[in-house]
Amino acid sequence: MNYQSYRDLDVYKLAHKLAVEVHILTYALASCDETREFIELIFETGSLKDKEGYQHLIEEYDHLGKMLTKFISSVEKRHLSHKTSI
Repeated sequence: MNYQSYRDLDVYKLAHKLAVEVHILTYALASCDETREFIELIFETGSLKDKEGYQHLIEEYDHLGKMLTKFISSVEKRHLSHKTSI
């Protein structure tokens, strides 16, 4: 099989899939913020030229950040209420 890119490799596909799953499961707000900042940086430096793609990614990472913040707050609230009831 001829590969045109590393993205065609099964090992890359699996690594990428797992990275997405782990990112979602870790509630990594800092990673989300870091990735959003990186996207902004590559757009501002001209490495990412697709303005619509940039705006889409920024909106999605903003949405993810809000979801993670609400989730973390919910977990912390339940954890604290559980501690006080023991």
